[in-house]
Amino acid sequence: KPRGRGKKQVATVREELVPLLDAARRAGLQGHAEDDLAGLAQLIDGGMPAHHHLILVERSAAAQHPVVAALGAAGAVLEVETIEATKSGEWQGLAGLVEELERETGVGLGPSARRLLAERTLRQGKDFRDKRARGESTARFAGEYRKLAALARGRGARSIDAELVVETVKDRGEEDVWQILDAVGAGRAGEAVARYRRLIEAADQPMQARLSFFALLAGFCRHLTAVAGMARLAGVPAGVRSYGTFKSRWAPALQAESPSGGKNPLAGLHPFRLHKAYLAASALDRQVVARLPWRVLETELQIKGEVSDPDVAVAGLLAHLATARRGDARRGDARRGDARRGDARRGDARGR
Repeated sequence: KPRGRGKKQVATVREELVPLLDAARRAGLQGHAEDDLAGLAQLIDGGMPAHHHLILVERSAAAQHPVVAALGAAGAVLEVETIEATKSGEWQGLAGLVEELERETGVGLGPSARRLLAERTLRQGKDFRDKRARGESTARFAGEYRKLAALARGRGARSIDAELVVETVKDRGEEDVWQILDAVGAGRAGEAVARYRRLIEAADQPMQARLSFFALLAGFCRHLTAVAGMARLAGVPAGVRSYGTFKSRWAPALQAESPSGGKNPLAGLHPFRLHKAYLAASALDRQVVARLPWRVLETELQIKGEVSDPDVAVAGLLAHLATARRGDARRGDARRGDARRGDARRGDARGR
């Protein structure tokens, strides 16, 4: 790991690894590391000793590596299919794992049940650019599959259905934080809050996940405020949905230097994310945007100790952003105006 392992992890590794190494030494086993290429090459060229096997477990080993190339020429390399997330949210390569588990257990997995099981177990690499499923999450997928298969056999079924997955498997899957922000921008408050709840419930460290997401949300709010201000200064119209038109014509105006001086917080923001923020800001009521920095600060104070349930505070900000639409605000003002006029009429009647 880039930052090294923690003390507890090191202790666990030692506790599990040392007995294996002691047993290997007692059995007279001989090991060869990657830096001993000559020894490995001799073993491959001369043939492996009887009842001995060489197992490669590092998937980052390059195909042109001399040892891998020699093993490949001997037909001794099995390339395991990689499971990766696609842009549509599906998992490419999952079919091979499901087929193997079906052969092992004798119980199938229907399409809807497969989607649900993958959604509740698989997670991407910690680096957002790494689309491959984490090893521990694919192991969890396989473990849950075997458990579900045993339950299905106990019920006399030959296939796992979606209902059994929902009943049995706790949702520990991965939530896309960008889809939470997209739901906010589109005014889908219920979806945004539900996705946020799932993000926290599936996190190994809820507090860290909450603070990390809030930092992203606060940055998004900062962009909303900056977009609204720069749009007024630069004369950028609201609601341009064509990404191509926005990118070529209006994005440069929003990312230009501020007439009042100082660094533009939108400078350097990718045009796609800028367009998302611009559309969200275009839909918000101006008074809401003006008070947004105060609302973000209030939420930050709440999640850092001023309320008993900090997730309620974050969900409240998400719902506020998703529902404070321009049309809704105007309709709300009209309703409040009608109510005030009604109160005035009733007061006049009582006076008369």
